[in-house]
Amino acid sequence: MSASIANLDPNTELRFQGPFTHVVTSTLKVTNPSSDRRICFKVKTTAPKRYCVRPNSGIIQPNEFVEVQVMLQPFEYDPNEKNRHKFMVQTMFAPEGEIDLDTVWKANAGDVIDTKLKCVFDMSESASTTSTQSGSAQQSEASASRPRESPQAAAPSSPSPSASSSGSSAVSAPSVATQAVTSTTAPSEAQSQAQTSDTGVRRRPNPATSSSPKPAATAPAPKPEVTAPQHKTAVREQQQQMSLPMFAVAGIVVILLGWFLGSVLF
Repeated sequence: MSASIANLDPNTELRFQGPFTHVVTSTLKVTNPSSDRRICFKVKTTAPKRYCVRPNSGIIQPNEFVEVQVMLQPFEYDPNEKNRHKFMVQTMFAPEGEIDLDTVWKANAGDVIDTKLKCVFDMSESASTTSTQSGSAQQSEASASRPRESPQAAAPSSPSPSASSSGSSAVSAPSVATQAVTSTTAPSEAQSQAQTSDTGVRRRPNPATSSSPKPAATAPAPKPEVTAPQHKTAVREQQQQMSLPMFAVAGIVVILLGWFLGSVLF
């Protein structure tokens, strides 16, 4: 029945070639075989969120055709999932005069002819091989665009005479440092001898070693600080020593006062 109004190519199924990591487009060709009448068409689908159809409706002039782009949106393909997506193409002869595509389908519902097409997701080996080859080609292009390292940069350079002389001077540096260390340790030994001699009888320096530097004078030992308990004890002792004379003076005053009062009263 559809051949009598419009010819569809393909007429049974829409095939989408994987991989489905990007938008995949399938083309549907709708042809008007009539030589004197226009036809109206409309494309519907059972999964409108998964497909984008351009154009999804329109008018085809006699002996002309329209290519409808059906674009499948990217998704994660599961070979075990059964595909139930379908498309339906509605066609009818266009009435004379101006046509309103929003109302013409309801006004002429009895003249509409439906043609159904199923969707097929093709994930064949050729598709995967094509995607693999494209990926390897991109990798080869990226590696070719990278700058190659010069082989001369990897060759070891021979040591120059200046480097060897600097190395010998660097080797001789520790010996000089060792002499400086030994010279600095000599005064410390003299100081230790001077400290040990302070505990006993001071010895006269040996004339042979008179050229050695004199030991540094040791600082006097700091006086022991008086702690708080010792200070309190000392204050108490001073108060006791001061209170004894005061008690004696007070006793004498009381005796004199008693003798004076006794002599006056009696």
